Amino acid sequence: MKKTLALLLALTMVLALAACGSTQTTPAAEATEAPAAETPAEAPAAEAVEGKPVDLIWASQGAGTTSYTSTAAEINVFLKYLPAGSKITQETISSGSSSSGYLLEAGLCDIAGGENAAAATVGLDGRPPYEHVRALYGTKTRDFVMMITTKKFNDKTGYTSIREILENKYPCTICCEDVGSSDYTCLLYTFDILGYTFEEFESWGGRIVTTSGSACCEMLQDNQADIMIGHCSTESSSIVELGMSTDVIMTSIDEEIIEGFKERGFGSAIIPAGAFNGRFTEDTPSAAIGASHIVLDTMDEDTAYMLTKIAVEHLDELAEEVASFQDLTPEEMADTSVTVVPLHPGAIRYYEEIGVL
Repeated sequence: MKKTLALLLALTMVLALAACGSTQTTPAAEATEAPAAETPAEAPAAEAVEGKPVDLIWASQGAGTTSYTSTAAEINVFLKYLPAGSKITQETISSGSSSSGYLLEAGLCDIAGGENAAAATVGLDGRPPYEHVRALYGTKTRDFVMMITTKKFNDKTGYTSIREILENKYPCTICCEDVGSSDYTCLLYTFDILGYTFEEFESWGGRIVTTSGSACCEMLQDNQADIMIGHCSTESSSIVELGMSTDVIMTSIDEEIIEGFKERGFGSAIIPAGAFNGRFTEDTPSAAIGASHIVLDTMDEDTAYMLTKIAVEHLDELAEEVASFQDLTPEEMADTSVTVVPLHPGAIRYYEEIGVL
């Protein structure tokens, strides 16, 4: 009996010591969907920047979106070069890059991708413009504003644009992505440029449906919606599939609306000839929102400097993972006509060091 008790006691001590020797990692935030992006930079590359470790929350849209995959890829690059012990957690809390700056101002994240044309100039969805949002760097946009009308609606009315619908007070159904998305911003601005409000449109029987981009395409396929306006890309699988599977008419916006967009922080863009299986037969003028990576003006200057330095000095590596970094130059990254919001002082310090500013 004594031997048995001694063995049990020894076994208990071994198990206790094993438990004490184990470690359990506590995540920086709950239920994120990018575990690779949460890994601390325990063994940074030899050329890691000098400075103190950082612990940041990076906001993106949900799994399956371009925002989600590109953000995860960027985070993994940043973690290779940040000081040892740094951590970046990806939080899927953004409803759209046009409104991501409001997440920063609400204290819900530390960095996000932003298309700031609306929110930084006139505000969005009844909220005032950004006050405390600053940019680290701008990135290229390969998107453009365009409209998609069902052939059935065109056969019935002859209309292919929102201008025609509004000027004739026609009660149709318009669909676009959710409030806060760049598509929603495009619809809002189109109404504003033409001198109409959503309330007026709805007063004569019109209907605006906000939903996901894929759901918009399904509505057009099923003739549950008549027209949509979007900030689209030739790489959008849902738009490409819609053009292949459904009899729709794709058009750009007219010159007056393009100029109106440019007055509101957009830039010029071209829908390339041959886009969407030849539905655009020639290069067609349009407008696009400049994109940037944004933080609060209260971010530590050294942290903003480090993040900017890593992005600029590892452009090639980022470009392999994210299309918006391809063929990008430091001069373009520091262009405030692209970022719309001012540059952060830490970013300015770095750009001045390399002679860009």
